[in-house]
Amino acid sequence: MKTFTVMVTRVCTILFASSISTFAQGNLVPTTAPNVPIMKTLQQIEPRIDLQNAPAAAVDTTNANYEFIIIKPGSYYLSANLGVIKANGIQIGVAGVTLDLNGFEVSRTSGSGGNGIEITALSHRANIRQGTVRNFTTGVFAVGSAALATSLRDLAVTGCNGVAIHAGSGAVIESCTAHDNPGNGIEAATSSTITNCNAFANQGPSGLSVANGSTLTKCTVNNHTGTNGISAGSGVTLADCTVSNNTTTYGIFVGSGCTLINCAATYNNGTYGISASTGSTLTNCSALSNTGTYGFSVAAGCTFTNCSAYGNTSAATASAGFETLSGCALINCSARNNTSTAATANATTGMGIDVGGDSTIQGCTASFNKGDGIRVSGGCIVRQNSCDTNGNNGDGADIHVLGARSRIEANNIVGGDRGIEVSGIHNLITGNSAGSTTIDYVIAADNRYGPILDLRAVGTAAVSGNVAADTTTTTHPWANFSY
Repeated sequence: MKTFTVMVTRVCTILFASSISTFAQGNLVPTTAPNVPIMKTLQQIEPRIDLQNAPAAAVDTTNANYEFIIIKPGSYYLSANLGVIKANGIQIGVAGVTLDLNGFEVSRTSGSGGNGIEITALSHRANIRQGTVRNFTTGVFAVGSAALATSLRDLAVTGCNGVAIHAGSGAVIESCTAHDNPGNGIEAATSSTITNCNAFANQGPSGLSVANGSTLTKCTVNNHTGTNGISAGSGVTLADCTVSNNTTTYGIFVGSGCTLINCAATYNNGTYGISASTGSTLTNCSALSNTGTYGFSVAAGCTFTNCSAYGNTSAATASAGFETLSGCALINCSARNNTSTAATANATTGMGIDVGGDSTIQGCTASFNKGDGIRVSGGCIVRQNSCDTNGNNGDGADIHVLGARSRIEANNIVGGDRGIEVSGIHNLITGNSAGSTTIDYVIAADNRYGPILDLRAVGTAAVSGNVAADTTTTTHPWANFSY
């Protein structure tokens, strides 16, 4: 009994000691540094300068010609609408400035003219965004083309009678709108990029204009009155751009060596839907329902692929869906329902495709045009095209060959006033088929052609099986057929 009591006493002593060790407190003197402030300063929260409350070291407000002149690099913003009564609004006078209009408006409230926002020649890398500019001579103006790498985003400019937006070389203009300006819409100098912009209801020479080596993507020009909807220099790329309902000489005009992809000119009133200078390429483009002389008109050495000219009309004595100078190529293109309101209908009024010498037309369709479907000069190749009912309500041939030494082969002709008409000399006509035209072949003297066989009166038996006799009545490899 005594032994048991001693053992219990020892166990309790051990447990008690263990308990004290477990809950023992260490050094209660703080070992960390004293507390420091955790609140951010106003400058840390908004690390920008309020333009309308800026210090004199950053912004000059004493100049008689400008409401504000930014003289120190940095990031600025508007805190309220800016009503301009001086000659000009804001001048960016130093490189490396960002100006956020912060959703506010810079507008003329007294007087007239001037620049809403001006970027001086050496103020490179200016970044202006998010707001409205209205009622100046020029809304946003980069002096000359010297102000490099300007970035303009999410701006709306209106009521400017000179230019809504004018940017220098290397500019980036994105998601901007120029609307209802008595002057030009958007202009940019060499090597600029313009994306998702819209020029609407402006009245200057150009709705949207860029210089050499620039890129336009997903831009639109609507209801513009002037010379050009879109105007571009040499080496420019236009992708997914549209001009519509404009009253201009040119819907789209580009210089030499340009590339147009997925561009459209629709419902414009002028002379040209889309016009390109030498060596340009056009892919998946369309000219639709324009009132003017040509849906497409290009200079020498241009290439069309998968393009369409549909429903264009003109009062001129010579008009066409496609019109080219020499050395061009049209591959897999379509010209349909191009027509004319000229008082006298002839082969040149409302043509489908009219090309200069030494050109190639292959795999194209020309149908229901008022004049000639395909019209070529000398030295051309016209191969594997489909023509249907040209001379529609007018006068024309499905294929009309002028000049000498063109090769016309493997085309299919249906309907029309005349099927294949060859007015020139020393041309080669082989392997074509024509049917249901008023007259299938009209070929002048001194041309060369395979035999022309009339199969319309040749009776044939029906076929149901894997074998049938030859019904062409010839084995000549270059034979032409009427059927």
